[in-house]
Amino acid sequence: MEQTYVESNEKARVLFKFPNGDEATNISQLATLMEKNYHDAINALYSGDLEQSFSEVEKKTLPMRLKQLSINFQRIAT
Repeated sequence: MEQTYVESNEKARVLFKFPNGDEATNISQLATLMEKNYHDAINALYSGDLEQSFSEVEKKTLPMRLKQLSINFQRIAT
């Protein structure tokens, strides 16, 4: 099961919010929403917005996960 990042007040922390308002609180949701919001996902990947969003949540482990997600997403997109 995918981990959802939670703040001390038990409200789920948003990993990334898409322009249409869709929000991902875990990697599985993010992958699904990236597929749904393909063009916004591509823009977020290339602009660095997605990486910045991950870095703000957890500076040590999420950027590495993002890199792997980006590689996997690029395979799907081509």
